[in-house]
Amino acid sequence: GDVARAHDHLRQVWDLFGALGVASAQAIIALDLVRLCRITGDVRLAVEITGWTKAWMTKDPIRRLTTLNDAVHAVAHGDAAQLAASADRFRLIGRGWEARETQRFAEVLARQQGLTLAVVATPDAAPGDDRWSRLTPAERRVAQFVASGLSNKAIAADLSISSRTVETHVSRVLQKLDVSSRLALALLVQG
Repeated sequence: GDVARAHDHLRQVWDLFGALGVASAQAIIALDLVRLCRITGDVRLAVEITGWTKAWMTKDPIRRLTTLNDAVHAVAHGDAAQLAASADRFRLIGRGWEARETQRFAEVLARQQGLTLAVVATPDAAPGDDRWSRLTPAERRVAQFVASGLSNKAIAADLSISSRTVETHVSRVLQKLDVSSRLALALLVQG
C-alpha cells in the first residue's frame, strides 16, 4: 500500500502511546515504525526511536527487548548484517515471527545496498558433522551466540544466565567440538 500513509499513521499511534505513557505498546511498534522511517527517509524520527529504545532498555533489560533495541538501531543505521544478527537472536530466544520479519527486512536492506548476507548454518543443522550431537541444547545456543560475535556478558544477558555459566558452556563447546578459539568456532558454524 501507501508507505507514507502507513508511516504517518504509525507515527500518530507512537505519539498517542507516548502521551498515554504506555511504553510497552511503543516497544511493540518501534521496529515497524523505524522500518517505515528508513523507507520514507524520516531520519529524525528513526534517531528519536533509537534513543528511546536504548533509554528504555536500561530500565527493563529483557532478552526480547534487548534484541528489539539492537534491531531498531540496525534499521536506523542501515546495518543489514547487524539486523540479520538480531533476527538470529530473535530465533534463539523463540521469537519466530520477529525472527522471520527481521530477517526479511535485513535481506531487503542488503539488496538495496548491493550486499549479500552471509548465511550462517545453525549448529544443530550442520551437515555431515556429528560433533554437534555432542552438545547439549544449551551449549548449542551458546555456540550460536559465540559464532555471531557476542561477548560472554551479552550472551548471559540474552539467556538470563550468569557470565560464569556462559564461560563454562563456551569452554565445554570448544572442547567437545575440538576447536581452540571463538573464531575457530565461528568458522565451524559458518561451514
